[in-house]
Amino acid sequence: MNQQAEAQSVIEPPQDGKFRFTRKRRKEMRVVETLVDGAVRYKIAGYYIGGKRVRKFFETPETAQTFIDAQTVREENIGTLARNLDVHASSDAAEAVMMLRPFNVRLLDAVREWTAARKTLSAFPDVPLAEAVKHYAQVLAERTHSWTVEEGAKAWLKSLDQKNRSARYVLDATKRLSRLRESFGSVSMADMTRDHIERWVRSLGKQGPQSVKNYITVASSMFAYAVKRGKSPRNPVTDVDKPEVVREEAGILTPAELRRLLNHLPDDTVPFVALSAFAGLRPAEVQRIEWTDINFKSNTIAVRASMSKTKRRRVVPLTSNLAAWLRPLAKESGKVVELADLTLRQKRIKPARIKAKLTRWPHDCLRHSCASYWLETEKDAARVALWLGHNQDVMHEHYKGLLTNPADAPEWFAIMPAPERVERQKIVNIKAA
Repeated sequence: MNQQAEAQSVIEPPQDGKFRFTRKRRKEMRVVETLVDGAVRYKIAGYYIGGKRVRKFFETPETAQTFIDAQTVREENIGTLARNLDVHASSDAAEAVMMLRPFNVRLLDAVREWTAARKTLSAFPDVPLAEAVKHYAQVLAERTHSWTVEEGAKAWLKSLDQKNRSARYVLDATKRLSRLRESFGSVSMADMTRDHIERWVRSLGKQGPQSVKNYITVASSMFAYAVKRGKSPRNPVTDVDKPEVVREEAGILTPAELRRLLNHLPDDTVPFVALSAFAGLRPAEVQRIEWTDINFKSNTIAVRASMSKTKRRRVVPLTSNLAAWLRPLAKESGKVVELADLTLRQKRIKPARIKAKLTRWPHDCLRHSCASYWLETEKDAARVALWLGHNQDVMHEHYKGLLTNPADAPEWFAIMPAPERVERQKIVNIKAA
């Protein structure tokens, strides 16, 4: 078998003002028979690229020898070309070699790397390679300082406790982020783009517009938290279009329906329903309020800023019928409602609704009912909006004109507990004392 030797053209530094090209001999390339996974193969021994040995296998010795012959012709052609370089080309090559020495990189390897990079940027011919490298270096720096999506989700959810967010909100946010964490948990926040978020939204399947909007809002809040703490360079969710939500008309109960519900409620749930229906408090506000916030002498309820959704303190009137429902259950201190949200809704209110034969239960109907009946009795949208903790426009947009029978308004605030219930509650309180 005709064995050939691989040669390499090397530029020698000038000593007498002239550049010289020498040919350094390497080990001869030859065909060697070997076994690969139990099958006979033919590899090339003595084959190097960039000073590193490369293993190359062939099915037959003839194809292996053909490769050696082609490599020999290639090296001879390169040698001929090197010997015939003009002074400018040889000078450039020598200067390039000296520039590469601090990096311990061969000129050929550097050219191969540049060529591969330029090929990658072929769609952007006007972008300088240095600019592309600088941009990617910034991406790497951002990735180094960024959280992963999983780390960001954990940190943001933990921060909700410090913000005194309700357990219900935390549970909902955790659930909505779970799919994002499953899909992109290990991805750096620096690498997340609008396409990632839109892909996640599409993966949610069939969801209502409001539900999709809630998913996007939660994800945006998480990224915004990371941006503020320097753990994400940007919030990709801000570029995602939220679906249009057409609000349904607020649903309310009639006085007869509320009376039936209250009569079937256990004592530990009465304050929750009564404060929602007669004081218009939000569910989270009711679960945070304490007995010391209710003043039976001045007939007022203080909604502290720390418990309010708007983070602003407001004072709500304690109506006479609400006082009648609460007074027998009142304590010197502690939370007015001690039950968890899930227990209230599933183990207390839902069974009472069934017993009261309430086949419909519109979203937040207790607060909406209070707002509608207040608006009718007070005739002052600004005052009612102040009690409820939102602006006057909301009153006109959502609650005005909901009542089919305006006479129901005074009846709503006249719903009182049955005398036998009050007596029973007094006996229970005496025994507990």
